[in-house]
Amino acid sequence: MTYSDEIWRLVEPDLGKISEGLSFLGIKLWKPGMFFMGAPDSVLKKITGSFPAKKRSAGSSHPIFVLEVYPAETYHRVCPCTSKYVSGARYIRAGCVLEHTSKLMARTSFLLEKFAFSLPFSAKWIGQLRYMGTVPEECVKQGV
Repeated sequence: MTYSDEIWRLVEPDLGKISEGLSFLGIKLWKPGMFFMGAPDSVLKKITGSFPAKKRSAGSSHPIFVLEVYPAETYHRVCPCTSKYVSGARYIRAGCVLEHTSKLMARTSFLLEKFAFSLPFSAKWIGQLRYMGTVPEECVKQGV
């Protein structure tokens, strides 16, 4: 545990006050509904076994969405997202304003919950993820 981890453990910050300019957020502060950009495709493929289906350029990535938080454990449950239409999948609608950052969802993002996985706190690539904001419940729609 680092010194900064110890400080954050003592006082939970008010994300509404600090996160507008925040790009990186420690995993211990994650909450359900948070949206992050930058999960490396190579890592997602290794974890899920089949997503993404097509190999894209080196360094390509997909966003992830936090499904569940296990604060007493050493992991959180997340799923990758895609902008390609997925029949029946829940999705975050384009135009949604994300909480804490006021960032706008530029396009619809489908939640690939069938590829959900447990993300360990120790995963080395977590530091690459950029916090985009928390998705309001009314922005998550059930697919058809």
